[in-house]
Amino acid sequence: EGRWGEGYNGVSGAARSPRPSPTPHQPVCLQDADLARLLSSGSFGNLENLSLAFTNVTSACAEHLIKLPSLKQLNLWSTQFGDAGLRLLSEHLTMLQVLNLCETPVTDAGLLALSSMKSLCSLNMNSTKLSADTYEDLKAKLPNLKEVDVRYTEAW
Repeated sequence: EGRWGEGYNGVSGAARSPRPSPTPHQPVCLQDADLARLLSSGSFGNLENLSLAFTNVTSACAEHLIKLPSLKQLNLWSTQFGDAGLRLLSEHLTMLQVLNLCETPVTDAGLLALSSMKSLCSLNMNSTKLSADTYEDLKAKLPNLKEVDVRYTEAW
């Protein structure tokens, strides 16, 4: 448990790749292909909480994330996850309650898709391209939304 890469990316026993072993100054950084290998290595259908924060995942990993129907919390902080991925998540992850998009390249186009995710109660859009109009639209369409972070956006 003390090694970088074990639990560091939000899942214990993160998929190993042919990269050199990490040193304390070089953490393992999960990418789309790593996540695909990890999720195909077993049954994760009951997984409820997944943090991919500070990894190199993009919207391409959404096709794997939607295979996690029980997912309630997803942390994508400081990833390259964008609008295309949000649209796919909004169509499939109906149980999602907590979503962290802080410092991701998402825009109003992707964020508007979240209005169909009625289970969302916590949404972090800090440091995204969120507009004030989209923020008002999301507040009106997501009645369960109790915690929202819009710092460093136009809506702030």
